[in-house]
Amino acid sequence: MLNEFIFIKHAKKFVAPHKVRPILQGIHYREDGSVVCTNAMVLVHVSNIHDRKQEIVINPKNGEKIAGDYPNVDNLIEGWQENYDKKISIDNENLARLLKMLAFMKKGTSTRSNCIALEFDCANNVIRISEDFTSDWKYSLKIEIEFNGELSLESNSYYLNAGYLHDVLALLATESPCPIDIHLSEANQLQPMLFYAGATMALITPVKKY
Repeated sequence: MLNEFIFIKHAKKFVAPHKVRPILQGIHYREDGSVVCTNAMVLVHVSNIHDRKQEIVINPKNGEKIAGDYPNVDNLIEGWQENYDKKISIDNENLARLLKMLAFMKKGTSTRSNCIALEFDCANNVIRISEDFTSDWKYSLKIEIEFNGELSLESNSYYLNAGYLHDVLALLATESPCPIDIHLSEANQLQPMLFYAGATMALITPVKKY
């Protein structure tokens, strides 16, 4: 079960790694009991995880307070259901298989951006994930994962950073046995893909593929 201590360990992977915007190096503890952190490519929000009386931004790597105003991300957190027209879910067994393969993929794919392809086979309720979407699958890491739910897409390929996907799913796995819901936008494939389980929501910005 996810708690504040476990979240801090995971959050180190979702805060900004540099000091260009120091405020993004921290976790934003909000007055409503939720937390938010983002590195501009991934945003994570967890509800009802702390009981602090005042909002504060804390660096998860050293525990120090960071001064400044955290960016307003309410437009991304509130009413997000209206921005997505497709939804599927992955059960815990398939999640465990996927995490094992992504652990290999995140160490270095064949593309500079650490990009992987997610191909949704709507007829067979399968997601095909490959580290190399430009060459023969015979020479690339790949996995097929079953999903639940009805899905129809005109364009069925999405591209994500392998490391971001692994780290987000690893965080959501702490909400087990909750299944992980995945929300997609067919109208805009560059719109962040949304992942949801229990009290945890995460957005991952897709990789541009030309």
